[in-house]
Amino acid sequence: MKKKAEHEVVCTLCGKTFRTACPTAKRCPECRAFIDKGMRDPEQDGHRKGKKKHYVTPQEPLDEMAARAAALGMSYGQYSGIKRAGGHPSPRNREHYADPAWEAWKRKIYGIVDHQRARVEAERKKGTK
Repeated sequence: MKKKAEHEVVCTLCGKTFRTACPTAKRCPECRAFIDKGMRDPEQDGHRKGKKKHYVTPQEPLDEMAARAAALGMSYGQYSGIKRAGGHPSPRNREHYADPAWEAWKRKIYGIVDHQRARVEAERKKGTK
């Protein structure tokens, strides 16, 4: 294997001349080590050790949890998400989510559609008689 050709480079921080085989090197090994050491946060060293999250299996069987979720009017995913977040699942009530303005608009639109449908049916009956 062929060895890379070394060339002399002037360090951009301290101005010292050093030899390297890397064509993009800009800092001497001492300055590079100093900068790398300063860039690392001491609190970050080993920050991932011992913090791996493990999924805890549910205490109750899956079919019981699915039945309990259905009884509360929600999906199993919604139920288990609330439980995993530490909440207490409560029954879902459709009236709780109903917006009176939306309901009024919906009745108005469906009323127009029903009126139009009745008018077309009436005209159809006149035409067949």
